[in-house]
Amino acid sequence: MQTFSEALAAADPADQEALSATLSSRILLGGPQAEEFERALCEYTGAPCAVTASSVGAAFSLLLDTLGLRAPERLLIAAICPPTLLAPATLRGIGIDLLDVDPLSGLATPALLRKRLLGMREQGQSLPRAIVAMGLSGQPLDTPGLGSVAHEFGALLIEDASESLGSGANGQGPGGEGADFTVLGFRPGAPLTTGDGGALLLHDAALADDLRARRGLGPQDDPDECATFSKEGTDDLCAVPGLDCRMGELQAALGLSRLERLPQMLAERREAALRYQELLGGCGLLLPAPDTPGRKSAWVRYPIGIRGDLSAQVLPLLRNKGVVATKRYPPLYRHRLPGLGAQGPLEGCEIFYRHTLSLPIFVGLKPLDQQFIAADLLHALDTLK
Repeated sequence: MQTFSEALAAADPADQEALSATLSSRILLGGPQAEEFERALCEYTGAPCAVTASSVGAAFSLLLDTLGLRAPERLLIAAICPPTLLAPATLRGIGIDLLDVDPLSGLATPALLRKRLLGMREQGQSLPRAIVAMGLSGQPLDTPGLGSVAHEFGALLIEDASESLGSGANGQGPGGEGADFTVLGFRPGAPLTTGDGGALLLHDAALADDLRARRGLGPQDDPDECATFSKEGTDDLCAVPGLDCRMGELQAALGLSRLERLPQMLAERREAALRYQELLGGCGLLLPAPDTPGRKSAWVRYPIGIRGDLSAQVLPLLRNKGVVATKRYPPLYRHRLPGLGAQGPLEGCEIFYRHTLSLPIFVGLKPLDQQFIAADLLHALDTLK
């Protein structure tokens, strides 16, 4: 069975051509590819502005610094997500509160967000400056609903679409209505991968310029484009330290090449999701909602719900067969991080994590391999009965 890494290694000729042309240009940082990638992201998502960075953590750090988020301000984060965005916040002294999720989808919902914020207000707790919610496994978030609740309580909504670029609901995808900012990550396993890298989608052009100024380390070619540089006769003075986290030209070139093919890659993922639906339907498993004309997933993973407490026992049986299934993600309060453990357990998070197992789904996954995966899964479940 071909693994994801093997599929990723089999680079498309267009990727190889784009990388070769960039290497031949001898410009590996600060060149035209990163700027063009930002324009292409805007065109694809419909967002007015995009700012690239060297990683998703760097992009989030830029956002926190540009917004001036510091202690004692707080973030409210949906608790089923990778801990990627925790470090930039905690290193700045920003407090973290956790939000429960829907037990079936693992997503934050407007109803859960309203309940949490009302509870915080009634208990006299400080309300968060921003809400962070993730489009888990490629599923689209209800950003209009979440944004409406967040704004009612005076908070910003930050959408983490690292796994959901290409998804959509009711005619909009990441970077659309409701979210004040959208964070993208391009690590392996994302709908669009450049090896690493990140980006921010936003609506304010002046703020985008400020973000670009802060992501450098020193003077740019045109200091007038950077609000942090001194205008007192020299280009070498900087009023605000930058983070030195620009996206490299090779990453951007790969992103441009793959963004052009993203609709095709998403179509392959959706076909694979339909095959899983056909192979596993009627087998007593809780399967994810299929795509409809009004709602489409990016299908980064294929999460299935297993009744009882069998998902953890099924996982090693599948891996013994070479099936790279995963349990994503442990609730944030299960990590050994200061201040989070006392906030759990949360009911929806516990149900979702206890019962959910994710099957591999990626571009290049063959129908025959999916048949083997489904057969191995059902055999493992029969073994454990």
